[in-house]
Amino acid sequence: MRLSKFIQGLVGVTILALIYINMQIQIFDMAYQGKKKEKQLMALSDNNGRVTCNILKLKSSNNLGIKLLDEGSGLKFRDQGSTVHLVTAEVLPEAKEVLSSDKPKKLSSFLRFLPMRKQVEAQAEEKRVVKPWRR
Repeated sequence: MRLSKFIQGLVGVTILALIYINMQIQIFDMAYQGKKKEKQLMALSDNNGRVTCNILKLKSSNNLGIKLLDEGSGLKFRDQGSTVHLVTAEVLPEAKEVLSSDKPKKLSSFLRFLPMRKQVEAQAEEKRVVKPWRR
């Protein structure tokens, strides 16, 4: 009777030890897989940085300008001779409304004593100036 209980206990302890060893092996296996994935992630991150740098170089205005000028496309940079200025004979009705709404406003006597008076006057003058696209 004692021998059979001893054997049953020994079998139970052996099974528990095997389960424990199996769990430890799985833990180490997962740790190795995590390290491999971490290395892959670092490699992909480095590759992403290189690709981003290459894309930014290709999209840079200097690179695009060199390509356009080297290909003989007939394009050139803008100069003063290539600018066209249009002069109209009469003011359009929309522009008259804009011009009439931008009449100078007099500052109140209270604002004249403030140190910011010049800024306020400059802003009022800026509003009175007719923009080229409003003509």
